[in-house]
Amino acid sequence: MEHASLYIEMITALQIIKNYCPVGAVYAVSRIKPGPETGTTNPYFTARPLATVIMNANPIEKIDNLPIDEFLEPSNIGALRFRDVMLDEVEQGKSVALFWTSDGLPNLGEAIAPGFNIPATPKPPRNAAYIFKYNGSGGFIAPLEPNADVQCFNWANFRAAGDMSSYKYFCGNMDNGNLSDGEDLKPYLYKLHGRICDTNNLKPVTEPGYYGYCESASSP
Repeated sequence: MEHASLYIEMITALQIIKNYCPVGAVYAVSRIKPGPETGTTNPYFTARPLATVIMNANPIEKIDNLPIDEFLEPSNIGALRFRDVMLDEVEQGKSVALFWTSDGLPNLGEAIAPGFNIPATPKPPRNAAYIFKYNGSGGFIAPLEPNADVQCFNWANFRAAGDMSSYKYFCGNMDNGNLSDGEDLKPYLYKLHGRICDTNNLKPVTEPGYYGYCESASSP
């Protein structure tokens, strides 16, 4: 839940730094699991703090009264219909935040920008952030690299639990894309901040498991 709340500042800072249109809609994979071994409620509940601030409502989890499935199967709303809805949102001058699953990201990427490949194996890191830009004429431009943008935090696992930086945001790679869930970090979660950073413009760190770090003020 602490991580979910960070999306408010991560999205706000990203909009300011990149001069993007403000997020006006928040969508998430439906909480209704399509099968006993498929689906998850994590995207919905991760998206909820941001949706509450942006829309004063819960994340949008249905289109045409059908639940948004992580794989966008034709039996559900279908990839083409989903893409049309996203285009309608951005053509109204909004940015859209989508909260998805690792398993479903390849289907989502293909739906938003046909031909864009988010590899299914290995899974994308859990801190991946894919930014699709509107091309101005009924389509989206895919990210230049599959993992160009990632969520980064002012703490890294090579730092002491309470040693939160006031301006450095460390970006974990495939080997270290998650924040520690150790008990030693919990007392300091109130000091945790996050940013979405471009891995092509990071300052290096010598410790393994990290792309590097970006710099930002402690609040947007």
